[in-house]
Amino acid sequence: MATLPVLVKDQTDKKHNGFYKITNVGAADSKWEMDRTSDADEAFELIGVSVFVERGAENGDCAYVQTADSPITIGSTDLEFAKFATTQQTNFTGGVQRSGNNVSLKLDSSTVVVNGDGELTIKPTDSIV
Repeated sequence: MATLPVLVKDQTDKKHNGFYKITNVGAADSKWEMDRTSDADEAFELIGVSVFVERGAENGDCAYVQTADSPITIGSTDLEFAKFATTQQTNFTGGVQRSGNNVSLKLDSSTVVVNGDGELTIKPTDSIV
């Protein structure tokens, strides 16, 4: 059975995260079986590895990098994958605006203001409660 590799990245026990190939398609009465792919079953193959996920409802068209530091021991080290790029469009609402690569906030100046350091802060009030 020829299958595409699968990125498993959100396991509760993160030592099971990684790249897998499906060896047996499960059903209602049988489990799915997967083995680590041969190009990602050694520690040195996982240090800083990145991958572009082509398909998937939530993770398709996104790129991930494995962030666990060396030394890695397969089956013992927690493997974490962080998203670092996406082709998915981000929608902004509620006073948040985007123009090209810039994101800005539309402030009403009544409760949130930009201080002298360019940071958003809560506007101080004159009354003490």
